[in-house]
Amino acid sequence: MASPVSPPPSGAAPATSVPPTTATANGEARPDRPRGTAFGRRSMITARVALGLTALLIIVQSVTAGGFLQGRYGFLDTHSANAGILALVLLVGLIAAILAWRPGRVPGAGGTAVRAAVMMVLVPVEMILGYSRVLIVHIPLALLLLIGAVTAAQQAAVPQRRRKEKKSGAEARS
Repeated sequence: MASPVSPPPSGAAPATSVPPTTATANGEARPDRPRGTAFGRRSMITARVALGLTALLIIVQSVTAGGFLQGRYGFLDTHSANAGILALVLLVGLIAAILAWRPGRVPGAGGTAVRAAVMMVLVPVEMILGYSRVLIVHIPLALLLLIGAVTAAQQAAVPQRRRKEKKSGAEARS
């Protein structure tokens, strides 16, 4: 007896009605999502490293500011030089996150790129405030930049896929 469905033409992939799936931690099947291109994944690794380093450099900024406030005036030069390095490292992280997001199609890279872009706008403002000695705004903004850097680095480090699985697992338990 002949099959009612004709075979696909030679060289063509057979049509499937069910997308490929992957089992989640709680045993449910979910459709596979593209995890980005190889270029996108490499760009995201670069963003992770750069944004993590940005967070560390902001911590160094607080240490050098504290040294200056204790009367060690050489720390002010270190604080200034570190600000320039921090801006360059953040720029690398921003470019890498954008490349992972747009051409790379890495899930979750868009949020990382947005956080890095906001920080890239705030860092020059922070530098101008510091050079102008407007410390009443400079110091609280530094704290906000530290929080932003840590959240951007955390978001870059934990792929969106795992964050969603953790949320759905927590909702299933409650």
